[in-house]
Order: sequence, then structure tokens, then C-alpha cells
Amino acid sequence: MPYRMAGPLGSRIFLGVLVATIGVVLQAAGSAIPFLSSYGSNLSLPDFIRRMWIEAIIGAFGIAIFAIGLFLAFWSIARARPVTRPWTAAAAFVVLPSGLVGAVFRVLYVQVWWMMFSGGPIVQVAPLFSAVGLTQLAAGFAVTLAILVGLFGVARPFVSL
Repeated sequence: MPYRMAGPLGSRIFLGVLVATIGVVLQAAGSAIPFLSSYGSNLSLPDFIRRMWIEAIIGAFGIAIFAIGLFLAFWSIARARPVTRPWTAAAAFVVLPSGLVGAVFRVLYVQVWWMMFSGGPIVQVAPLFSAVGLTQLAAGFAVTLAILVGLFGVARPFVSL
């Protein structure tokens, strides 16, 4: 017998996947900004920093939308299928804060660049680069692991064994 999800939970799952897809498109758009505009020799430092800010803000917004969409999808699956609840609920509650932390630290990364270009001492700026980069790495790893755990939960059988 095929399993069909209808009703409000099914529509929330669809909405979550749709919102996550929009977040991925925004992340791609943010990453494509440097390639859409020319980086000729006449590019001034303020123009370079402005493009970095635009790229970071669009990318961070995409990361946040992606995390919210996955949270909505995994939490709705956890509510609709009690058999998957331990995996999908855990994934939902790890994806949301990790994604939001990743989004905030993406913008902070550009702020650290701005500090360096503004003449901040490299001795103070260098540790900030590593701290922000490692936090982004940890948030990305947590989101990836949560997605894998959530998909494992979705792949569980429809009935408890």
C-alpha cells in the first residue's frame, strides 16, 4: 500500500522543501555575484568591499532561508510519521540554529575583511579570521550531518519493526 501524505502536514513538508530550494538559489546567486560583474583593473577597494557585502548578505539570507525550510520540512515529517521522530526531530533542531549561526558568521567574515582593509593590526585580525572560518566550518558540518540524519529518518520503514 503506497504511503501518501495529505493535509496540512503534507503541505508544510512541501512548503519546507520549497523554501529550502529558494534558499539554495539565493546562496548560488550570492556566490555568483563576483562572476557576473567584471573585476577589471579599474575596480577600487570600496567597490570590492561593496561587492563582498552584497555577496555575503544575499548568501547569508539564502543560508537562513535554507535552514528555516529544512527545519519546517523535518519537523513536519517528525509530526506526521512518529516512527521517524527521533531522527527527523533531531535533524530539525540541529539544522535551524546551525544554519542561522552559519548565516551570521558569513556576514561577520566580511566584517573581518573590512577591519583588515581599514588598517586594523594584522595581529588582531588574523585570529578573528580563523575563529570566524572555523565557526562557519563547524556550522556547515553540523547542517550536513543533520541533513544526513534527517534523511536516514525519512528512509525508515513506515511501520515500526
